Amino acid sequence: MKRLLLLASLILSTAALAIAPVAASSEKWWDAYNQGVASVKSKNYDAAVQALQRALAEMPNENAAARPRNDVIVYVPHYWLGIARFNLGDIDAALREWKQSEDQGVIQNTRLYAELREWVARAQSEKQRSSETAAVDGKREANAAVDRAVSAKAAAMVAGGDDRSEMYRAAQRKLQEALFVVNHAGTQIREYRRGAEIAAQARDLFSRSEEEARKQRVSRPALAQKPPASTPAQAKPPPAQMPAEAVKAKTLEPVVVAQAPPPARPSEQQQTPAAHSDAVTEDITTPMAEAKAAMVEYGRHLAEATTAYKHDTQFRDYARQASRDNERMQADLSGKTDVQTIRRIASAVSKKERELSLRVARISSVPTNSMLTVTPPQENLRPDLESAYRALAVGDLQRSEEMLTKILSAQASDKAYLLRGCGRYTQAILSRQPDPLLAAATADFRAALKLNRGLHLDPAAFSPKLVAFFDQVKKGQ
Repeated sequence: MKRLLLLASLILSTAALAIAPVAASSEKWWDAYNQGVASVKSKNYDAAVQALQRALAEMPNENAAARPRNDVIVYVPHYWLGIARFNLGDIDAALREWKQSEDQGVIQNTRLYAELREWVARAQSEKQRSSETAAVDGKREANAAVDRAVSAKAAAMVAGGDDRSEMYRAAQRKLQEALFVVNHAGTQIREYRRGAEIAAQARDLFSRSEEEARKQRVSRPALAQKPPASTPAQAKPPPAQMPAEAVKAKTLEPVVVAQAPPPARPSEQQQTPAAHSDAVTEDITTPMAEAKAAMVEYGRHLAEATTAYKHDTQFRDYARQASRDNERMQADLSGKTDVQTIRRIASAVSKKERELSLRVARISSVPTNSMLTVTPPQENLRPDLESAYRALAVGDLQRSEEMLTKILSAQASDKAYLLRGCGRYTQAILSRQPDPLLAAATADFRAALKLNRGLHLDPAAFSPKLVAFFDQVKKGQ
């Protein structure tokens, strides 16, 4: 008897275990869904995610007329899960949930569909804003890397590096590539990072080129320092006895040096047929690279001038049209393989650069009456001017100009105009297209002299050629 009772109890227990999962499974998804929706409405989003995921594990398909027990409900767990994900900061996951809800085709026939579209628009706007914010930081870092590469290039040129060095040419190509990448990155953070990496490579190559140039200079000191026997007999006459044409030629000597092409090397005159083929390719690629670099540099100058003179209505209108023209020239340059066409576009960019410089010169060289009659005290500018001078002294020309332009946007300062003119003159000497920068330097010197006619450059602190250039501008005032 006891055995029969024990057997019966075992049978009943087994039956209960078999029936229990079926009963639980028929209600589990509904309870989890109900709990998830309630958690979303009470802003307990972590609990909502867990509950809605349990519901989806049991009932993966949405339904506009689901029947838990004897009720009829709208079952759209992906919609509610998307709201929870969005409020937890996972925008991409929220968009995936809402897309899946739309793909299942149930929510379109409910009142919740309009709200879903609003949530999607809000999420996409938030995603775009986040991308732009992140891109701003990436762009700032990339521009800083490019500025460091430009400073390294200036140091290499001062040490004697030029296009005759393979390492210098490689650094120049890297710098041009970095400028192109950074100026076309848009909101792509990866592109800004890639541009910064390329700029860092360019900086390293320029530094190595500087070391190489210094070693070459040290290896031949006798040739560079031994004066010819006839030097005393060829002493230069005093400036007062020189003709005006000679003085002008002497003063503008940096322009001639900057524009002169490097001399041909003997090895380049005896090329093999393969080397000749490479030279033909270089004839095509070099003008393209130079045109792209000139276009990038013009775009940068235009952006800087637009920021500096944003309160000038006429200049703003001109800048908008010039920006559109630059975009059109970039489109024209894309895919061109004809050297003549490339040179024509490069010439147009050079013309635009000169036009921009002349406009900037007209604006900056004519201070307003308030600038001339009410000159604020200069003592409070001393720390900023000293910082700008230090940047100029170490070769960080771009940063020095930005600091001085910021000072001048707030008030007129003879010393700020003077230092900015010195920086622009130095940039002109280092540029393949010095004329626009020389015009801008002249305009700054004139503006400084209008505020203070007694200004002068100390020959112990500045190069003789820069001092001569400033003195010529001063004589012409």
